[in-house]
Amino acid sequence: MLDLGYLSMRLNPCIAIYTLLYHLGVLLIGRRKRTPEAPSYFSTAVFSGYLLATVWLVSFILTVVVLARGNQVYYHVEWLRQQGLPVNVHTQRVQVFLTLYETVIIGGMSLRGHAIVYAEGPDPHDWRYAELEKDDIESVIASYAGNA
Repeated sequence: MLDLGYLSMRLNPCIAIYTLLYHLGVLLIGRRKRTPEAPSYFSTAVFSGYLLATVWLVSFILTVVVLARGNQVYYHVEWLRQQGLPVNVHTQRVQVFLTLYETVIIGGMSLRGHAIVYAEGPDPHDWRYAELEKDDIESVIASYAGNA
């Protein structure tokens, strides 16, 4: 992000913010107490993960294309350094690597979630914390031992 998105067609900073919001949303939904009548949103999180992985893949392709077309003035690292941005070829290579890393991680999480949906249905039993009748340690251990 040292290049302010010039070398990724301004897609990487936007998708990074969306990824952060996605992870925060999944964590917040996953931490809510579970009631039987409330939807779990697990399949929605899996679909959003697939969508996010697809956008990261497009961002990876655009970043590689921009890196390969470094002869154009607008994408040239020296031109960006003259404009005052602290970029070099190594920052672009790191950006390509991290974009590929995000594509693989988000895609892998989505595939794993899809496998869970396929095996257990769209509302897996361990997606959110279950409300326990008692808060003592014996009932907590018994509830998790019963699910295993």
